[in-house]
Amino acid sequence: MGKNGKNNCRQRGFLIDANQLVKIRAHIDNLHKDIPRVIHNQKLFIQKHLMQESWHIKRKAYGYVYLDAAHEYYDQGRKREALVSAFHSLQYFPLKICDTDDRWKLIIKLFYVYLVGTLNSNEANMMSKQ
Repeated sequence: MGKNGKNNCRQRGFLIDANQLVKIRAHIDNLHKDIPRVIHNQKLFIQKHLMQESWHIKRKAYGYVYLDAAHEYYDQGRKREALVSAFHSLQYFPLKICDTDDRWKLIIKLFYVYLVGTLNSNEANMMSKQ
């Protein structure tokens, strides 16, 4: 902004700070990294655009939101959050949501990872005590 523009803003009572305080770039390549934000935005979309739909359709949509989040958490290596999201998906809609619905497979896989991890940590503890 030129010098005259700053003077006009000051005369009108605006305060201008030329320093950039924060720069947030949300684009399709990194939006999936902020999963709670994605969940929130998807739920807002459902509330806004599916209000006239039956409860069955809305519950199915919410179930899909959490199924998608479970996959994203799993891809990030956040197994606990993936399991919680998979169970949230089941709570919203326990029946099959779509053709690619693999919640049970994901849940069993996550339980197996926890079971093996727990057994391995118990063995390591036993070995360290000897």
